[in-house]
Amino acid sequence: MAFTEKMDSLGLCYSEPGSETWDGPFYRSYHILSQVLSSLNSQTRLLEGEYDSISGQLKNLVVEFYEPVTGALTTQSFADTAVTISSTHELWFANLNTGLIEKITLQGYNALAHASNLFPVLYTGYYQATLPGNDPILAPGTTPFAHFLAPRSNPRLERTQGFKNVLINGNLDIWQRGTTFTATTAYAADRFMITAFGASVTVDRVAGYPPNGKSRYLMQLTGATGLTTVEVLQRIEASMTPMIRGLATYSAWIYNGGASSFTPSIRYCTPTVEDTFVAFNANTTKALQPCPPATWTKVKATIDLSAFTGLENGLEFALVLPDGSLGAGGLVKLGQMQLEEGPVATLIDLRCAKEELRLAQAFYFRFSTFPETKVALCRAMSASGLSFQGVFSTPVPMRLFLPHLTYGGTWQGYSRRPSDNNYVSYNVSLLSAYANVGNLVSVVMEFSAGNDYNINEPCFLKSGSNYAWIALDAEF
Repeated sequence: MAFTEKMDSLGLCYSEPGSETWDGPFYRSYHILSQVLSSLNSQTRLLEGEYDSISGQLKNLVVEFYEPVTGALTTQSFADTAVTISSTHELWFANLNTGLIEKITLQGYNALAHASNLFPVLYTGYYQATLPGNDPILAPGTTPFAHFLAPRSNPRLERTQGFKNVLINGNLDIWQRGTTFTATTAYAADRFMITAFGASVTVDRVAGYPPNGKSRYLMQLTGATGLTTVEVLQRIEASMTPMIRGLATYSAWIYNGGASSFTPSIRYCTPTVEDTFVAFNANTTKALQPCPPATWTKVKATIDLSAFTGLENGLEFALVLPDGSLGAGGLVKLGQMQLEEGPVATLIDLRCAKEELRLAQAFYFRFSTFPETKVALCRAMSASGLSFQGVFSTPVPMRLFLPHLTYGGTWQGYSRRPSDNNYVSYNVSLLSAYANVGNLVSVVMEFSAGNDYNINEPCFLKSGSNYAWIALDAEF
């Protein structure tokens, strides 16, 4: 029988009884590991670092050790360490006393009088994948595992934490406007504006995911001659910024498909007026990690927004791809962008795609119809006029009182003409948003002909003989 592994919020891997096989040694090791982690001082925490499964290294580890007697905090950086996985279940730990990453068996670690200066970061070994027939003696495990533990100041809070990523659509699931764009300035994936300098950039939605990723799509940017810097930015409204006041951490996955390494950065600033991104306070920039060619790199940076000027007005936050990254022949893929509270880059906040869509639809809503579909009941605004006003609903309230309306395809007014008592259709020459209250949007449509209606004469807004669409844009 197959061994099914599950992971809890601490990053522990374990099996459940039932149809799956319990690996006896693995089961015992899991309980020892649970005992180890439950006895940890919760104030000692990992500030930075990760286990890179591609290179097999613990990289960029920084641990803040807490001494409960004195209340002192000591921050220690550790050199990158190669990980070897054996059949023995082992715990890799940061040792404040030696300044090294070391390993020991679980039983050995549990027996140490380690107090707060030995901090476990990785759990490795083999687990049993199958049973050899009905033999009660388990064969040696042959499937390696390496699980990064990385508990924060109180790891058990992770399972109850919700909505930690203030970047809407950070997993790039939602693309209401389309899936390919070539422009100098345009919204591509929902909520993300692309700004290119020197030439147009081509942006495509492509299937895929970063290493160990949990996404369906990536954002692919293709370079061009004369193209220099490209920014991928999101404007975060004022109601969201209190979530990241204090220390906040940005993280993203970047694939460099070009021939040369480049170093991206982040740029962030605040508007001078609440939710009005026209005039700005000063920009702040911070470099991220270098991105070598032909590989994925997880970039991250922690910033201090505790006293950031104008944060109560909102925040413009941009990933900056530098000159040289997207010139002729350049190609970059982006995935799993996150901006969260705290000093540690955690796993992407995986919200349900329907929830993510509703968050995005407050800023941009587009619907398409089948031919000959009635979408709104309108009434003539004046006698013998060409203008009709009607109301239709959106899934969520739009952010703006007066969103910008665009449309495509053929839209028609379908009504009974008083002069001959017959129902006829006239093509709509202009369709615009008038106002919205909650999720009810008032629209005005105008005809190029048919001006013999009575005041308050009813008329349906419907699509023509082909597919048609309407979009309401409330982006900043």
